[in-house]
Amino acid sequence: MNIISVDANVIAKTIINEFDSDEAIEFLRECVSKKVVLIAPELIQYEVIQAVAKNKSPISKALKIFDSEISNLIEMKRPHHYEWLQAEKICK
Repeated sequence: MNIISVDANVIAKTIINEFDSDEAIEFLRECVSKKVVLIAPELIQYEVIQAVAKNKSPISKALKIFDSEISNLIEMKRPHHYEWLQAEKICK
């Protein structure tokens, strides 16, 4: 089973029309077709909403899309302490 941790920017690009939005949408479609498990920290919704607001797009639209489509694609995770420590090691 393939597992990918998806970044908030990828999800935001499916809501905000940007030059590489089509690539983000295609990436998610490919993940679904290949049955890839997408995971993200619980904070992803806040990060996506922040990106949408920064772009001056309607937050209500983002919430609707997130609740109806995106949240079904992504497994929300609350990282454990050891995962934060492992991430810190990787980033050094």
